[in-house]
Order: sequence, then C-alpha cells, then structure tokens
Amino acid sequence: MRYQWLLICTLLSCSGSTAGQDHPCEVDIPVNIVTPELALVRHVPKDGFIAHHGDNALAIHSVDADIAPRRIVLVVENGKSVNSAARKIEASVLGGIVTNARAEDSFAFLTARGPRKELPFGIPRDMLLSSIRELSSPANGKDQGKSALEAVLEASGWLQPSQPGDSIILLTMGLEPGEMEYGKVTKTLTTSAIRLFGFQFGVLYLATYSSHLGPIASGPFPIVKIDPNRETIFDLGEETGGFLLEENTEGNPQLSYHLTDDRLQQLGYFAGQLYKGVVEYYRMRLGPAPEGFVVDLSDSVRQKVPKAHVLYPRRTLNCSPISRSSPSRLSSP
Repeated sequence: MRYQWLLICTLLSCSGSTAGQDHPCEVDIPVNIVTPELALVRHVPKDGFIAHHGDNALAIHSVDADIAPRRIVLVVENGKSVNSAARKIEASVLGGIVTNARAEDSFAFLTARGPRKELPFGIPRDMLLSSIRELSSPANGKDQGKSALEAVLEASGWLQPSQPGDSIILLTMGLEPGEMEYGKVTKTLTTSAIRLFGFQFGVLYLATYSSHLGPIASGPFPIVKIDPNRETIFDLGEETGGFLLEENTEGNPQLSYHLTDDRLQQLGYFAGQLYKGVVEYYRMRLGPAPEGFVVDLSDSVRQKVPKAHVLYPRRTLNCSPISRSSPSRLSSP
C-alpha cells in the first residue's frame, strides 16, 4: 500500500512538472521606434524585430500595437531656478499635451521645488489645465525643497499597483551630478515598469571633474580626473524605455537663449510626439529575458529607417505564466 502511494505521488509530481514545461513564462515589453525627427515608426511586423542576449537569439512570441488607456503623472519643477523661458515652455507644452490628450487617458500632477501642488488621478481636466497655466508665472509661497528626483519617486508611488504603460512626464532644469536619489529612483522605476519621458531646460553636465596633487620628482603637481556623467535624466529615460529632450534655456557664455514663437510651436510638436510615445507602443512578448538583452530592428527594416532608435526598458519584471487570452483592447500594427 505504501509503495502504491509513493508511486501515485511520483506520477503526480512528474505530471505537474510536465504541465509547467508546457506553459513557460513570458514577459511583455513596451517598445517604441523613434527617428531623429521624433517620428514614431509604425506598422512594423513581428519579423521586423530581433532580440538577443549576447550571441543567443531570443524568441519573439508576438508583437502587437498597444493603445490601451494610460496613467500619466506630470512632474514639474517649479522653484526659483526655473527661468521665465522655461516656465513659458512648461505651461505651453503641458497645456498642449493635456488639451489634445485622449479622453481615456488619466493624468495626475505634482510639483518639485517651489510651493507644493498635487492633483490626483481623476481630477477634472479644466482644473489640471488651470494649474498648468499657473506655471508660466513665478511661484509664490514656501519652497517645499523636494528635488525633481524625490518628486519622481513620490509620483511612482501614485502608480501602485502598476499597470502596463504607466509613465511619468518630467519637466526639470536638470540633475546635479551625483544626486543621492538617482540609484533609488532607477530601481523603483525599473522594478515597477514605469517609463520616464520629459524635457530638461538647463545645462546638461556631461562629465564630472576632480583634482588632486600627484607626487613627481620636482614636487606635487595637480592631476585632473574627468569622469563621464552617466546619471542624467536622459540615462534614466533610456533605462526605463522612455525618452527625454533637451532645450537649454540657460544659454552659454557665448550665446544667450531667446525663445521665439516659432521655437515654442516646434517644442509643442515635440511634446506631442513624446505623448504619442507614452500612449502608443509595440507590446513585444518574449520568453525569459536575461539582464543585458537587446531588442533591435531586422536588417530589412533598418535599411528603411537607418537612424531610428529602439526604446525599451533595459530590465524586465519577473516573467509570468502565459495568458491564453489576448486583450481585446489591442490592435495589430
């Protein structure tokens, strides 16, 4: 009797193992294809993509165009360092995005620096637009002291539990090199599958400089060390599968910045393309994707758009069992 019971248990165990092998896990990855002119490349079929990890090809199970409703948090720097040109751009581009947004998308609003202003999801759009228009003027009130990254971290909490396509649009003067929150924000966004988009209106720090005295035969001599700055909002956007644009309103020692109506209109167009990247993407379904995997275009597609950039989260969530049903809200590219 005992032998029979052990045999039954063994058979059930093997059966369960086999069933698990019949249903391997998969991950869904949001993918955008963007040209240098910020045009989104559409209608690319499944065989127009390739995926690999090192020399090993990864199987692409499906590619669909995902245009489902989105949750978007607008995070806007509003402190004293935001100059008048940057304020005018903030109000204009965000106003354009919200005014022309799809009815099914939901927005929330949070300020960084300057007086705190928060508007939760579900707020009427006319109230949201009113707060956006206020950005064009210097803020009055106590500075909250919360940095852009701290505000992004708070906004990520508003997107819990996460939903596919969750995104944050950040408008900031930029990050100081070595900001303490950078690693925490990167981990939070990537583990929550939140993409970061937006604009930087200040100077981009491409490198950090340090110096020390090095001993030589004739006495100490200053040695300068230059390290690339790899902790910018552009790196953060790339890591999460989003993208950000730079419009340096601070100018440089040789040339001051002047915002024209034509440039403001062009920035509005760029913001519209950025919003399209948030709400429209290819949902690529892969098997387990190890860290360091690469998604690119096939040679035939690459020849048609040689300078296009493929955007996708560089890290993926743990895979889950295959769903046999496909959401009806999705359409083919």
